[in-house]
Amino acid sequence: FPGFLVGLWHEQHLHIFTTWSGAYFNITKFSDTSADFVIHDGIHQLVASVYDVSSGVTLYGPRGGAMVPFVRESVTCCVKVRFVRKSGDVEEVVLEDEGKVAGCEFMGDINWMVTMLNK
Repeated sequence: FPGFLVGLWHEQHLHIFTTWSGAYFNITKFSDTSADFVIHDGIHQLVASVYDVSSGVTLYGPRGGAMVPFVRESVTCCVKVRFVRKSGDVEEVVLEDEGKVAGCEFMGDINWMVTMLNK
């Protein structure tokens, strides 16, 4: 199934956006080394650009009953975020920042995931 898990730590609070919490995820641009996306949960909206995903390591994961190296993960990505709280037609920018050490994992058939998440 297509799914996502995004966490944003801000002012001593972890804001969680997930498939199972009912948040909506829209990928607006994607390549092998970057992605732009928007996530919203009815109250908050997170607009993010993740880039410089070229470095990292390949981790082991289950495939065909065995653990094999296929999960590409990096903790040296860069990310720009804009975190907004919405109330009716009013938007309050809570955070707008850029981080140089972010964790990121692009895995699986991304074209399929983009299609499924953007339905």
